[in-house]
Amino acid sequence: MNPNYIKPIPKRIERQILNYDAQHNTYTGLRFYAYLTTIQKELVKVTVAIRNKGKKTRLIKQVAIHGVFSDKCLVKDMEYSFMGNYRVGWYDEGIKYPYNIRPFYNDGIWYAVDFKYFNPWTHVINPQFALSLSQFRYSAVNIQNPPCIITYLRTYLKYPQAEYLVKAGLGKYVGSTMILKKIGSDKGFRKWLMDHREELRAHHYYVDVVLRAYRTGKPLELLQSYREAKINLRNNNMLTPIRELFTGIERERFFDYISEQDTNVNTYLDYLKACQYLGLDSVVYIVARRHIKIAPFVPPAYYPAHFFKPAHGTFEFQNALRITESYKQFPAASATPARRFCIPFLPHYLYHPLSLNARLLYHMRTFVCKFSLPINGH
Repeated sequence: MNPNYIKPIPKRIERQILNYDAQHNTYTGLRFYAYLTTIQKELVKVTVAIRNKGKKTRLIKQVAIHGVFSDKCLVKDMEYSFMGNYRVGWYDEGIKYPYNIRPFYNDGIWYAVDFKYFNPWTHVINPQFALSLSQFRYSAVNIQNPPCIITYLRTYLKYPQAEYLVKAGLGKYVGSTMILKKIGSDKGFRKWLMDHREELRAHHYYVDVVLRAYRTGKPLELLQSYREAKINLRNNNMLTPIRELFTGIERERFFDYISEQDTNVNTYLDYLKACQYLGLDSVVYIVARRHIKIAPFVPPAYYPAHFFKPAHGTFEFQNALRITESYKQFPAASATPARRFCIPFLPHYLYHPLSLNARLLYHMRTFVCKFSLPINGH
């Protein structure tokens, strides 16, 4: 892109920008707009900056140019601010600066920099200009309304199937190269997108969730819940014990159980810490709402009979009775206060002299009192 071919802002475009700014912006500081034009037969987006001078005068100037084919963009009188925004020099337009010194970035020269820089996402005054060019006639840019129109058009040139996504109402996935490549190579995936487009429109799903749902046939909502839970486990350092305890397929089965019981990971973390403090095998324990229950994937032989109340006559009930009988071979606990604490929290059909020391029974009392359902009115 040659800066010698840059033309001033057309009067018609300038009027449109100023009218739009007057109708939609009450801010008097620096703001940006853009318009489309061609330079040496290349479609470009010209970014303009506006600021107020006094109460009635608005200053406008070109500051950046990005093209659909160019790897470099052109920048003039524009610099990054230490606050993370942009700043523009207006020395030649009559704005006064301290000590009347021209800013170092305000020299009026066009500089070539990488395309990814100096590209504020702004409102484009004439997006329909792209449709007047034969190579972008079917780009659906008027439907998509992307944050950066040039970036979208560059994607469209490389992956024409982007039009397919936009016209199906799935334009939010245009930025995913994985989905665009899948559409171009897999006819079954295109059909799957059409069958699920209403659900994809209504909710936000991660790209890997969409691809996995197509590959496995599992519901999108279920896989999305897995993904969000995994992100929470990865980013929350407080959940490190759970992240280390459940890995692979066990982690998803754990999430399934948490969802079925309408509880949360933090509740289970409390119980996990209690199990670790008491020296129990915490893998077999899962918290469910306000009572303790065992995950479906845990073998029944590990069911701790004194930690849950199964329904009478069920397999779990019979198994609990067998485990209870196995406890009778141990001598009774000698600490009377501990036995007294334990009695109200054990079902009457499971009560027996447990071979647990007073400290363990005391912590059982404290924990079960917090999470268990009332038993016999206690």
